[in-house]
Amino acid sequence: MLDNSLLYVTTVDEVDFYRFKTRLFHYFYKPMANYEKLFSRKIRETLDYVRGGYRTIYMVKDDEIIGYGIIAKGSGRNKFCTRNDVVIGSLYVDEAYRGNGYGNILVKGLILCIDYQYQDVFEYIRHDNVSSIKVAHKNGFNKVNNAEYSGILRTVKINPDGHLGVYRKVKNN
Repeated sequence: MLDNSLLYVTTVDEVDFYRFKTRLFHYFYKPMANYEKLFSRKIRETLDYVRGGYRTIYMVKDDEIIGYGIIAKGSGRNKFCTRNDVVIGSLYVDEAYRGNGYGNILVKGLILCIDYQYQDVFEYIRHDNVSSIKVAHKNGFNKVNNAEYSGILRTVKINPDGHLGVYRKVKNN
């Protein structure tokens, strides 16, 4: 099932992590979530790819892809951090595997897959996404602010009344 466009990176709790060899306009190995097909999302991914540091990481169990996450350098459309930081997300776990701790494994694996220098790791999560907030806390992320999407590119800006929570994990040196 897996081919040479996926590069093995690490294993966490018997789950393997592979980096997809992304190319311009080709950011996913296997479509898993409906939002991947949105035109506005493809524009945002292209901008992140051109800026550098964009990674798609797949989570694989028993040779089956069960989820993925995105790693991107900070700044750009994420106005709550700097280019020296990393932003993880979108995070996706196949519905058949949800509720079994794979979200936690995915976040652990993504952090291990960061292959460039960085200061801190950030993610932003909708306030109503309780399971993702719990996973963030389990992995050492703390809420540092609220944010909101802005504009056609959905820039993420600090807004005390925003519907997103911004979470930061300070890098362990």
